[in-house]
Amino acid sequence: MAELLKQQFDIAVLKALVGDAPVGKGDDGPWVHFTLQYHDQGVLHDGDQWDFALAEIAPSPGPRGSRSLGPDMPLPQAIVDGLRQWFGENAEAGRPLWVHLVKPYATLRLVPWERALGKALERPILMLPDFIFPRPREAVQSLDVVLCASAPLGYEDHTVREALRIAVDRILDSGKRDMRLHVFADRQIAASLSQLWHSQGRLGQQVIVHDNQQAAPYVQEDISSRLLGEAGTLRSPWLLWMRSALAGQGVDVVHFICHGHLSQGRGAMLFAQSPLARTDTFLAGPVGGSELGTFLTQTGAWSTVFSSLPDDHSEAGLRSLADEIAQSRPGPMMMHVLREDPQAGALAAGYAFLYSGEAHPPPRSTALFMYCQPYLAADKVARAVPGTMVERGARAAPPAWAGSSDRGVPVRAIARNSVQVQAATRSLKASPLDAIFSGSERVSSLVASTERYAEQVQLRFQQMARDDLVTKGVAGDADAKATFETLDKLRRAVADVEALSAAVPRAAS
Repeated sequence: MAELLKQQFDIAVLKALVGDAPVGKGDDGPWVHFTLQYHDQGVLHDGDQWDFALAEIAPSPGPRGSRSLGPDMPLPQAIVDGLRQWFGENAEAGRPLWVHLVKPYATLRLVPWERALGKALERPILMLPDFIFPRPREAVQSLDVVLCASAPLGYEDHTVREALRIAVDRILDSGKRDMRLHVFADRQIAASLSQLWHSQGRLGQQVIVHDNQQAAPYVQEDISSRLLGEAGTLRSPWLLWMRSALAGQGVDVVHFICHGHLSQGRGAMLFAQSPLARTDTFLAGPVGGSELGTFLTQTGAWSTVFSSLPDDHSEAGLRSLADEIAQSRPGPMMMHVLREDPQAGALAAGYAFLYSGEAHPPPRSTALFMYCQPYLAADKVARAVPGTMVERGARAAPPAWAGSSDRGVPVRAIARNSVQVQAATRSLKASPLDAIFSGSERVSSLVASTERYAEQVQLRFQQMARDDLVTKGVAGDADAKATFETLDKLRRAVADVEALSAAVPRAAS
């Protein structure tokens, strides 16, 4: 569905497609075909094109894993020069370049695009997800952020503590929106920073530090240190502790300040295996995309942030995990590299852009790796093609491209099949939960997790339709329709439960 986004928004895109070697170039492994795409008089055009071997752009990790990958991985100069020339002749300052990685894109996920292109072009670099989805439903009056910080082996305590301290300061300074931060950290880190936040008058008000002892029931000394498979069952004592402590309240953003890990091409985060204390019996506990995705859905979080530490064990591993989450969940994703931005000014700008509730231009920083939908960018830098704009946050009616062919580019002209049409348009319709989200300062975990689950199913249908994994024809349409109607029934049932829960205290009084 990235093709539809490019049709609907006047954005400049660098498209990267991994495939066979061009004719006459030999067949030594896969190649990457790059295309500059832009609008001219409302029509999407292909501009300059470049072909390079994948190994030249993003080499595979060597015997030492992710540590054998360089921190910058610069792009070939021909691409940089071509993009610089086009922007110099055709685009005003501040207009971002969007990067569209066409699946499957192999090791391209490890390229630090914000550095490889941002330094040379001096403009924001944003990643274009391969699906279309409106702003996830949230309680618009406040923002609940969960911060999880852990030093997996202990000797990283100082950098983790400083990263958490700076992150809290920058998040609270990022906008006028009411914020509440839930902090989960290693015991010693939490104790020392609690004293600081108490002296600042923030503890218990803006910042809530959760007691590590609550994690005791979930700690196991002999838990496997291997990554979990695709089942997604929660096994990390950190995730189990956080889910338990947050029970009953929905959250918006989960921000991880952890080291990365890359093993056999799979990205993960590393936590100290016990939030209570470190002993020789505990190993670093990795958490991968499947387990993390389950946690985010169960807590109702609609966005994820990762902080890569200056001494990160594997920035590439964290980047791989961040990319996996961004391409599998509807909300925006941000990864902040502290080595590029020690005082985290870019982190504050990123929070203002993604979460302030007001229109902000995307920040220009080589420290921010960001996936988001184009509607998030201010009109000045992400203009919609006339007649195709979906009003920011509007859900009451399908957009112009949903079915009509007399305004803009209809989705049916671009979508692979009718199921993809249904999946793309269904997410923009009104929901029985809309009134709860818009009328509440905060929503319950039941409401938030139900909405996240429904969004995940809708997004999954988009992806399966894109990859031709659903039955074609009438049967596929019927399955999609039945699924979406069931999701609406689920939302309606939850809305009824919430209404009943709200009425009970009034009746009792």
